[in-house]
Amino acid sequence: MAMRQLQNLPPELQSLIVSWLLRPSHLKNVGLSCKVLRDIATPFLYEKVCINADSITPEALRALWVPGHYGHKVVRSLQLREEAEQEEKKAEKVAKAALRVLPQERLTGLW
Repeated sequence: MAMRQLQNLPPELQSLIVSWLLRPSHLKNVGLSCKVLRDIATPFLYEKVCINADSITPEALRALWVPGHYGHKVVRSLQLREEAEQEEKKAEKVAKAALRVLPQERLTGLW
């Protein structure tokens, strides 16, 4: 019942409601509930992507950088963190992979 009521609201109000969700896990769960809410939650979820090169798994990297990933078109900034000096090469690989699949004309920051 609540889902139907939310879907009956104008898109601007749906977006405003979703914008109040602060945790990525909450945005992800809302996006998984239906296609309408996925379209609304995805920009909030992927607008700023921060990757810790020290702890990200190869599987997670492959999943994120699959060409055509739904979140790519809304990524605006990408931050790569590396704690250890030996992770610099890994961070460089992550950055190169990101630049191959993200729409570079829409990126406002890469650090």
